[in-house]
Amino acid sequence: MGAHMRGRSWASVIIVVASALAALEVPVWSQLSWDRDAWRIRAADARLEHHMGREALFLESGTAWMDGASFVDGVIEFDMATSGAQGFHGVRFRASDDGNHEHIYVRPHLSGKPDAAQYNPVYNGVSSWQIFADARYVQPLVIPSDRWVHVRVGVRGRRAEVSLDGGEPIVFPHLIREPTAGPVGVDSSGAPAWFANVQVRPGVDPGFTGGDGAPAPAAPVGSVTRWRVSDAFAESDVDGVAELPDTIADHQHWTVVNAEDQGITNLAKARTRTQAANTVFAAVTLHSDGARTVPVSLGFSDRVRVFLNGRQLFAGADEYASRDYRFLGTVGLFDTVFLPLEDGENELWLAVSEDFGGWGVALQIGAQPGVEVKEVREAYLRPRPELGPGHTIVTVLCDRGERYLSLRREEGADAAIAAESRS
Repeated sequence: MGAHMRGRSWASVIIVVASALAALEVPVWSQLSWDRDAWRIRAADARLEHHMGREALFLESGTAWMDGASFVDGVIEFDMATSGAQGFHGVRFRASDDGNHEHIYVRPHLSGKPDAAQYNPVYNGVSSWQIFADARYVQPLVIPSDRWVHVRVGVRGRRAEVSLDGGEPIVFPHLIREPTAGPVGVDSSGAPAWFANVQVRPGVDPGFTGGDGAPAPAAPVGSVTRWRVSDAFAESDVDGVAELPDTIADHQHWTVVNAEDQGITNLAKARTRTQAANTVFAAVTLHSDGARTVPVSLGFSDRVRVFLNGRQLFAGADEYASRDYRFLGTVGLFDTVFLPLEDGENELWLAVSEDFGGWGVALQIGAQPGVEVKEVREAYLRPRPELGPGHTIVTVLCDRGERYLSLRREEGADAAIAAESRS
């Protein structure tokens, strides 16, 4: 267990199974109390205690996972109590592992505000609320504190609805991750929360009543929609670097990542961030039919260094509270960079560094006459082999070979090469 479970002894599991009919698939209803075998808890602190008349799990900075659940669609319900202090409390579901799942949570300290509830797809352990910040993913909600609140989450396909105490649901109409079966968890960060009466009902009709939800915003015209993403490396590798070494491209392993429909690319889809490696290159090739300088609009989280043809042009920081104490670090096209393009192909590499909240990048080139974003070519995705002692270089000649005779220094070798070229 990630935290020592103190307080009352663990309760037994109560499982209520609906009877199955031969010709019908009847959902299984399962109501689980805090049984040691049913839950896996990873938290700074967790314990069973009586809270406002109920046996509850006190949870601080962590998640209680129901690993035995196999949930794709259906209904998740639980009771939750919070103090109203700054905290983030909710449910994780469709988990392929602890670092890859869907996440919906509420912010009781922002009760009634436009961003009181948040949908947050998690990839490779990186949250993405700074990327998914339009009205499809952020909703107003009144969240009572200092009492028990009943939370109901209905899920089907790419849609989820959330209601409190049976009230009007809020709608998240565009879940990002591919729907796959996986465990369910309740979670808390910031201020602690209490949870009780968790019910998971996979396969039941969620009975949506909340309407269509917010529409998708249009992506900015001329946005880059496909990036090559490098391996992760330490941010210090590019800190203060005015010009990238010519050989750096030889050592990259690239993955192609597509932008989301609002024009922002979630780099965590391709790479795992660690303390030692929190930076990737997001690269694109621009073709210009002549030398020119063009403005582009740039968005990123948390920090970026912009390199054009190996030379650094710009560095910026848009992390949480970087602009002022109210700035959330959400990704937007807040910066303009002027690119001095050469005639022909130009390599634009953005070194994007992440702390928390969303590893994202967006670039709008707009309608620039004579400038074209080149499609990602397969050759970019294959790194060159490492060369050095113990390696053999093989050269294959595809003509008669006489033009290469001057490259051989050994006396008497010319005749041998000429003979080979005629065989």
